[in-house]
Amino acid sequence: MINKLQKINYDENLSEFDLSLTAPCDDRLMTKLTLNDYDWMSYVFETFLPTKTQGFLSVKVEYTGFTTSQMIVNQKINDKTIVHTIDFNSDIFIEFLKDFLTKHIAQWSQKYAFCGEKEAVELFNKILDNHDNYKIE
Repeated sequence: MINKLQKINYDENLSEFDLSLTAPCDDRLMTKLTLNDYDWMSYVFETFLPTKTQGFLSVKVEYTGFTTSQMIVNQKINDKTIVHTIDFNSDIFIEFLKDFLTKHIAQWSQKYAFCGEKEAVELFNKILDNHDNYKIE
């Protein structure tokens, strides 16, 4: 039986994560935010979560201006890939986006770049707690 994804505990030491599953140069979790407004609004947030207990999670969250958004997680565990498609209220992503961009911009004048790993885990967990539909393939 395939289980639903579980929330991830976050701490500054990334103790829930297995960073050996990432590329040699990746010592932290990376995030990517794409804001596309050409023909239709498409805001996409992507990250990876190399967990110790749930395997390598490639996470993509997309908001297209509708009241429902979607998180797709490709879970690689035990030589298998499981796709989790999770629908949730777009207000969650809108709130996340405002917070993420505010923190990102505030970091511009600092010595180090904004990582966003804590915010990525918080978004992942909030969607798992507040989803409308959950499909596993």
